[in-house]
Amino acid sequence: MKVLLIGPAPPIRGGISAHTRGLAAALSAAGHVVEVVSYLRQYPGFLFPGTAPLQGGESLGAARLDVLDPRTWRALAGHVNRSGVDVVVVQWWHPVTAPALWTVLRGRGKARVIVLCHNLTPHEWFPASRFAAKRCLQSADLLICHSAAIRRRVAELLPGRLAVSLPMPLLTEPGFPSRLEARRRLGLPAQLKLAGFVGHWRAYKGIDYLLEAWRHATLPEGAGLLLAGESYLGHRKLAKVLAAARRDPSIYVQNKYLSEIELKCCVAACEVLVLPYLSASQSGVAPLAVAAGVPLIVSDAGGLNELAGFAGTRVVPPASIEALAAAISLALAGPQSGVERPAMADSGGAWPRLVEVIEGCSRRLQ
Repeated sequence: MKVLLIGPAPPIRGGISAHTRGLAAALSAAGHVVEVVSYLRQYPGFLFPGTAPLQGGESLGAARLDVLDPRTWRALAGHVNRSGVDVVVVQWWHPVTAPALWTVLRGRGKARVIVLCHNLTPHEWFPASRFAAKRCLQSADLLICHSAAIRRRVAELLPGRLAVSLPMPLLTEPGFPSRLEARRRLGLPAQLKLAGFVGHWRAYKGIDYLLEAWRHATLPEGAGLLLAGESYLGHRKLAKVLAAARRDPSIYVQNKYLSEIELKCCVAACEVLVLPYLSASQSGVAPLAVAAGVPLIVSDAGGLNELAGFAGTRVVPPASIEALAAAISLALAGPQSGVERPAMADSGGAWPRLVEVIEGCSRRLQ
């Protein structure tokens, strides 16, 4: 099968880029010919509040698509039409890409289109989000979602469109440092009972509720809270978070973009990972916790409650400071679990399953 995979790819940073990398590797391992097309520019500058869109490392595929340059849309549409690919797989996460992708998919020729739907619409307000999603995604022969919650939203927006939900794969290489090694690398005390909030800091992720819950929790001696990731909060809200952390010596802050090894260390260092999101599609951080054997506290938002089947997961109502504080208190009340974590199921199996679904769709539609 000849596959054209369109999505952010290294050296672009972030979870969608890591997903593109993982899927390209899984498709290639299954014997398929994969061409990756990445972005020259994903967003207008005002939509990217981070420090830089790129990281180091080798490039994957060719950066050919610029969301602000229609010439690149038309050029890629012509390439898709001429290339004779069997399947075009598209990463969908934000409607700012809709005009470009809609133009490209109109020129798909006989190729089938499979859309990986990370978010149907953004968590933050964006004009005409539902219209853009409907206009672009109606080109799809299949939509793959990483939570049943997103699949239900797709069914509401595009009734009758074929959509499935599959678990989010592990977006890093497997393998984690021990808890003590992770803490040593991060410069954290070895004997902490540590809860963690890891990943981009965004308003919808409820970091302010977590700080308030931490203040009200019944904490054992030696408890600590790790806040790790790059802030997308805006200057005023970030200043409030950092001020709260400075007032509380039990809060440890790593306010920066996390490389893959730093991300894995931040997860591995924790006794429990907290996802107090106010809204959610799914989480790219949660599979890291599952793979590392770190229990979760998640809010009942979007697809996060689908993580309830994993050992040690506690689900709390979103925006409930009292429930979140109680869950944190319980999670840290037991004896410290030490450097060893329980063995978990092979989280790498999600990639072959994703490839199987893409293969099956291609066969059915031939």
